Amino acid sequence: MKRSFYFCSIILLMMFVFSFNVSAQSWETYEASDFNVKISIPSNWKTSTGNDDGIPYLESVSPDQSMFLFIFVYKDISISTSELLDNAVNDLGIALEGEAENENLNGMDAWVAEAVGLIDDMEVGLYITAATYDENNYVAYIFTPIEYFDKNAQTMNKI
Repeated sequence: MKRSFYFCSIILLMMFVFSFNVSAQSWETYEASDFNVKISIPSNWKTSTGNDDGIPYLESVSPDQSMFLFIFVYKDISISTSELLDNAVNDLGIALEGEAENENLNGMDAWVAEAVGLIDDMEVGLYITAATYDENNYVAYIFTPIEYFDKNAQTMNKI
């Protein structure tokens, strides 16, 4: 009994310290009003924007390069949000873990899912979100090597 109490106390202390570290870090907000995008990312992440064959994107990488974020903006009012998610999953060749969930994300119709797969020959765990708002469609991937998924999940969810 004493041993299990000690073990539980250690676990609770570790959870408190980890959650304090995540919430204590400073965050920076990026906004692209042309595309109705506003996102908060830890301020020490390296972030850039670009254009890939006419598709604008934002990419951001954690300082230790254990977490990666990509957001793509598409202009296509003919596709549903669930189709957008299906296309994103198929394009990456990843497998969903469980079912995708339909959510309201700041007024946008969104489908959110957890997945596993290979990205650039690296086994990853990721969260993927497909969202639509007016003429803008968004696909966001945030991923980490599979061995860091549990460690990075809280930060990835907060983003």
